[in-house]
Amino acid sequence: MRFSGGLLIADVPALRARGVNVDSLSDAIASEVRRRTGIARVYTPRSLRTASDAAAVRWRRTLPADFPWLVCAAVSPDWVWSNGKSLGADHGQMNAADLNVPIVFMGPGILPRRVDRPVRTVDIAPTLAAYLGLEPTEPLDGAVLREVIGTAKGATTVGAAPR
Repeated sequence: MRFSGGLLIADVPALRARGVNVDSLSDAIASEVRRRTGIARVYTPRSLRTASDAAAVRWRRTLPADFPWLVCAAVSPDWVWSNGKSLGADHGQMNAADLNVPIVFMGPGILPRRVDRPVRTVDIAPTLAAYLGLEPTEPLDGAVLREVIGTAKGATTVGAAPR
C-alpha cells in the first residue's frame, strides 16, 4: 500500500486473491481517516460512485475506473497533506485552495492581458491545442480560454495558429 496526497493505493487484486473483503477494508480505513483532524471528506470506491460534492467530482475525474485504491480523502480548508516531518506539502489535492493557481500563457503573438474570472488548470490543454491549431484526439474536461487565443496576432477565430 502507498499513500500520497489523500489517496491510499493498494494492490486490490492481490488483496482479493488472499480472501480480503476489499469493501470492508476500505470502510474500516475510511472510518479511521474520518476521525483525523483536518479531514473534510473521505470516500471509498463504493461511496465515491454516488457522492456529489465538489471533492468527489474532482476525485472521479482524477481516478481511472480500473485504478486500484482503497480510500481517498479531501482536507478541510487551510489544511494540506504533509508527512509532518518537514515543511513540505503535496500539491494536486482536491481542495479549492490547491486548485486556485495562477496560469500564465506566453508565446509569439500572445499579448499581455489579465483575466479576472475563474479559469481552471484543465483549460490549459484545450487552450494550447487551439493556440497551436491542433484538434484534441479525445474529449477534454477544460475549455479554450478565448482571452488567450483572441489576443494572438493574426488569430481571427478560436483555434487559429499564430503566424
